[in-house]
This record gives sequence, structure tokens and C-alpha cells, in this order.
Amino acid sequence: ALLPGPSTTAGRLRLRACSSGAADMADSCEYISAVSEVEAAAARLAAHDGAIAVDAEGVDLGRDGRLTLLQMAVPGYAVIFDVQAIGGETLFGDQCDVGKLLRDSRRAKVFYDCRRDVDTLDKHFAVMVDGIVDLQIADVILRDDDRAEQLRRLESFLHRGSIRGQPDHYKSVAKLRGLGEVLKEYGLAAKGKLSHREHQLWGERPLSEKLQQYAFEDAVGIRDLFGEMTKHPRFREANVEIRKASARFADALRGLARLPEKCYLEHPLLPMCIVDGYPELPRHISTDEVAIRRGDSCAPCSKCFNMLLVGCLGKVKKKKKEVRCDICRAIDMQASMKAAGAAGRKKGRRKALPPGAPTSGLLVLSASPPAAATARSLGWVCTATAPGFGHKGVATRRRNNADHWLGVYSDGDPERDLDVRGIEQCARAFLGAPS
Repeated sequence: ALLPGPSTTAGRLRLRACSSGAADMADSCEYISAVSEVEAAAARLAAHDGAIAVDAEGVDLGRDGRLTLLQMAVPGYAVIFDVQAIGGETLFGDQCDVGKLLRDSRRAKVFYDCRRDVDTLDKHFAVMVDGIVDLQIADVILRDDDRAEQLRRLESFLHRGSIRGQPDHYKSVAKLRGLGEVLKEYGLAAKGKLSHREHQLWGERPLSEKLQQYAFEDAVGIRDLFGEMTKHPRFREANVEIRKASARFADALRGLARLPEKCYLEHPLLPMCIVDGYPELPRHISTDEVAIRRGDSCAPCSKCFNMLLVGCLGKVKKKKKEVRCDICRAIDMQASMKAAGAAGRKKGRRKALPPGAPTSGLLVLSASPPAAATARSLGWVCTATAPGFGHKGVATRRRNNADHWLGVYSDGDPERDLDVRGIEQCARAFLGAPS
């Protein structure tokens, strides 16, 4: 059974199921909330000479938030350290083996998206985590997408028309995947999910059983995923590349003196120079030194503040005297398109006809000739245009002096086209009339 909370200093937990799906493989799990129990748990972790899976939870985890839990796992053993109860100064101090393990460059610390975890440890407790292996970066390197697959993955987050219309703008951008998706691909059981409200409860005590289970599943899932990834035929040859890219990934956030706006920080996009590398420089030097020693090969993005290869940056915007990386440019473009769409919907609502208004004068702009023919059969003024409508559609609307128009999207397949009733229902809903 799970522990009832930090009122018990330490205790054993049994996961409902091992993330590998083997019911007979139960981990020995502990929840540590007393200082007296820390060293024994740390010694048990240190006794294992392989990689250690690490994860963290907290309230708005990051340099502006609060770290409340640290989970660590090795084969057969997982532990949660209640940082809020124990105290970060004690847990990560020079005299504690937990802090020593995190700082030891000879021991691999395996994360999945380490950025917020290591940034919090660095800024709050002066713990510079070393020996990082980030499995989110390893996933990008091991899947080795070609150009077409790389762009296809981006379509799940960015506007498809922009990607297909200007593919060169996205050649230096990769899509990161979540832990659950990658666990599933490697045949491991997906972790549980929490609501937005539950994610704000990491600071409450006693900690609920559901949150304890979620925390353990994260650490054990990362540990087991690492074990499966090491079996990948390319992992051994890519091991050094993964470690270097993981260090760059961690430094991309913890190396910033100040944080960018939230939209430039919280997204699943990766600049490929994190994977491909920069000109080699000593680590832990100041931003000014980086800019000087890298010369013309790198420059900072004005939005996310990251020092990136010039190939990942766009043209300088003369009016604002700023330069954006390809990712920030794509995010700005997406935000502009959403704002324009919202404004268009608002404008359309203001001009909507009253219920029962005739639709015979409605102008329909359609991407599909069959759909256009159906609209004409209803007596509507209609024209077929290219997908997206564009200037031709606007000109047609003005020429016919129509106050309202409806876009009927279709791929041209007659079986998938809207029938007469379907188009009529769309039009009446658009106009606010009863169907």
C-alpha cells in the first residue's frame, strides 16, 4: 500500500505495476521525509554503479517556483525525497550523498526533459547537475528522421500551411515528444495523468496516494525507458553525442540570466543546433565570453535569449532591431494567425443576419467544385477558389457585393463532400438561423 503521507518518516511502497508491464517485478520503493532516513537511502542509490533515473516535482517548477519532491530510481529500487519536509539545504548540502551523486560527472543521471529540474536545482540550491543523459534528446537522435518526417511531426503543433509553404524556415527545428508517447513506442506502460488542478497540489501535505504513485511512475518509467533505449542498435555509437547534446539542452535554460516570455519557453520545439552542436568552448563561461569567442558563428535570439548558430536565426527586423530564431518566428506567426482568426470570428458574429433571414444571396467560397455545385443548387451566388481563399476570394466577395460568406472545406472526394442538407445546416448555423 502507498504511504499515507509524510507523517510517517519512511516506509515501503509497492507500485501497482512495474512500468515494463511485468507484474512479478515489484520495485522496493521508499518515501523519505525525515533527515535521519536520507543517508541510508542515498547509500543504497550510491551502491548501484550504473545510471540513476532522476525526476522532480514542484509548484510551478522552475527558478520562480518551488521544488517539493525529488525522485531517484535504480534497478529494483526507487525513492522519493520530500524536499519540502527535509529541507533543500540539508538534502543537497556538501555533506549529503544525494547532492554528491547529482554533482558527480562520472555517474549518469537520466532525465526526461531535464531543463526545469536542473534549472531549479541550480538557482535554488546551487546544485550544478552533471553527467546528464536526457532521454527526450536521445529520442530525437535515435529516431533519425529524414526531412519529410521532421516536417510532418511539426504539423501536430504548428500551422500546416506555413510549414508546407515555407519548409526551409523549419529545417533547423525538431518536434519533441512527451514521455507517455515514447514509453508506448518502446512497449512500456504509460504513466498516469494529472489534471491541471492536481499539478498545483505538490506542496500540500499529506501528499495524496495518487500524487505519490504518479511521482514513482515517472522515475521508474524513465529508468525502464533508459534500459530499453540502450538496446537500440544506434545507442552505443550515439552515446557520446547524446551526452553532449543533453548538456547543451540543460544549459539552454539554466544558462539564461533571465527567463523569456512564457510562450517562448513552454513549447515542444527544439533548435537542431542543440543536437548538432556549437563550436567547442569551455563550459560555465559567461554569456559575454560566449558571444566574443564564438564570433560570427553564433548570436543570441531576441525572444528566447538562447545563443544559437546563425543558421538557426532569421533576418534582423530593422524597425525593432531584433533577430529571432526559427522557433520564435514560428511561435510569433502561430500567435498572429490565432489572433487574426479570433478577430475574424468576432467580426463575423457582429454581422450575422437575424434568425430566419433568407440565404439566397449568400456567397459561398468553396475549395471543392462538387461542394460549390451543391451550393449553387440552393440558389446561392457561389465561386470555387483555391484552398485558403486568399485575394481571389476577397475580390469575388467584393464584386458580388456580398456581406456574408461561408467557406466550405473539402478534399474534393465526392464521398466526403457535404450533401445539400449538410451545407444548408452549415450556412444557417453560420448566419444564426434555426436549422
